[in-house]
Amino acid sequence: MTKKFSFAALGLALCLIAGEAAADLINASQIGTSGFPTRKVTGAEAGDVGGGAPANGDVYEFRVTTDGDILSVFGVSVDGAARGSLFNVPAPFGSNNEPPSPAFIPLRPALTADSWVSTPGTTSTLGEDLPGDGVNTTFGDLTNDGNQTDFLFARLTVPEGTMGVFRGSIAILGDNGEPFNQAFSFALGIPEPATLALAGMGLIGFIALRRKAA
Repeated sequence: MTKKFSFAALGLALCLIAGEAAADLINASQIGTSGFPTRKVTGAEAGDVGGGAPANGDVYEFRVTTDGDILSVFGVSVDGAARGSLFNVPAPFGSNNEPPSPAFIPLRPALTADSWVSTPGTTSTLGEDLPGDGVNTTFGDLTNDGNQTDFLFARLTVPEGTMGVFRGSIAILGDNGEPFNQAFSFALGIPEPATLALAGMGLIGFIALRRKAA
């Protein structure tokens, strides 16, 4: 049976880069538009008295579908301005390698915008924690959880319009008992419409000056 692997980044995606398992790749699909967040930070998340998420911030969610057990998410990094801007709820409520506990959300509403990377089972972090160093940071799965469908493996929240790149690789156990790796790279952030309009006006003005000078 041929191994298959697909990524779906809800609300955004820039590109999917095939890694060592190119021969095993059947389908790689993306939903949404490059650089756009999945959703905006809500008023409840921003108003958390224990430390709110950035008002009107951008929440990105990344999902994966596999037909083998996820062994790890490794080589993780968040680069660019987003690297120093990830919103995190500190322990004991928040975690960088697990989704929030539903029991804590009424106490800390900002948890639903907390940033983390995780695996389907018990996750152990090796190397630099979020945002990762792109070399040694690994979120390892300590249990065999089998195939995954639309599994939410990461949520990243940054201030509105903050740009960067979220990248890494996912190791999957193939049906032949051998692991294979699939790399990913997603854009975070797009210029606001007003910024694009100003940039366009500036370019038009520059072209006009060039023509006049000629």
